[in-house]
Amino acid sequence: MPPPEILEKIKKGTINAPSGRMLVGFDGYIDRIVKLKKNQTEPQLYFDSIGEFSGHLQQYQNRSVDIALKKVIEKTGGNGPIMAESLACKGVDVCCIGAFGYPDIDPLFEPLSKKCKLVSLAEPALTLALEFQDGKIMLADTEVFDAITWERISAVFGREAFLQTLEKAAIVGFTNWSGLTKSNDILAGLVNSLNTNSASKKMLFIDIADPSCKSQEQFNDFFDLMEKLSGYYSILFGLNTKEALMIYNRLFDCGENNFEASMLPALIQKLPCFEIVVHNADWVLVANKDQYYRKIRGTGVENPVILTGAGDNFNAGYCLGKLWELESGVCAWLGYISAQSYVKTGISAGLEEIAALAGCTPYNEEE
Repeated sequence: MPPPEILEKIKKGTINAPSGRMLVGFDGYIDRIVKLKKNQTEPQLYFDSIGEFSGHLQQYQNRSVDIALKKVIEKTGGNGPIMAESLACKGVDVCCIGAFGYPDIDPLFEPLSKKCKLVSLAEPALTLALEFQDGKIMLADTEVFDAITWERISAVFGREAFLQTLEKAAIVGFTNWSGLTKSNDILAGLVNSLNTNSASKKMLFIDIADPSCKSQEQFNDFFDLMEKLSGYYSILFGLNTKEALMIYNRLFDCGENNFEASMLPALIQKLPCFEIVVHNADWVLVANKDQYYRKIRGTGVENPVILTGAGDNFNAGYCLGKLWELESGVCAWLGYISAQSYVKTGISAGLEEIAALAGCTPYNEEE
């Protein structure tokens, strides 16, 4: 159990904003979030679950069907930008690199540019996010990501300026490894540019995202690169249960259908990282190489306002705890609170909102 005074400081909002900087990259989307209409009734009815929608589609095999959409919102998206905005709302000094418009920043990203430093490499990708009560289906045009490479980052940012920014960052957040075509190229560039004379070991937070599209060869290269980076970075993996299950099946060459808490100890021993945090709507698991293991229970959210971006807000809350140098279980709890606030309101929580929710969200820990 964490020291009570730490929890009280968070709940009372008396803990200072973190001083450490973060560098986050390397994607960027324009997200059009929609609901799918069942028909033209009044009041309007929508498909509530992915299962209900897929069952509807099965009726139209070998035929055509029209599905009407209701636009909920069109906004900036991408794991990197959403996480960066959430961190900035919490008082963190953030530099975010990715695809926000080139040569000029797209107007949708201009509000974000006022909250953190943006370095844009390309036009944003486009995503149609089909939202349901139990999940989402993301349809994305990501060809622009083919151009996001280590060489491109160095050319646009400036090699020396980029390396200095890397050196000053307390945490480097590498998001959407799966969605970026040249993600391993960027990691290889990081390996080749390591500052072996760095005074302290930094943290590298990895958000895999949905790894369905990556080949086993790409996974093997990724694990090799993580092994090389682990000597210079304390590597932290942030995963939802689907991602954790897919990595488990890849690593152990099996075909499990559900992620179980009992899989986490095997994952932390096998993966070339220091810590893993696995989250879903009701609980968070965190484990590290120091034999630390905790399960933090939550309460879930009924009738969420938005789901797209919940994981990125979780990651921001978790990294906030790391910047505060808090115990891993508290970091996981802060991640849960940050995600819960976002799902309830559709807005990234600031420190005041974190404090308010912390006051009514018990720290329920299991070893």
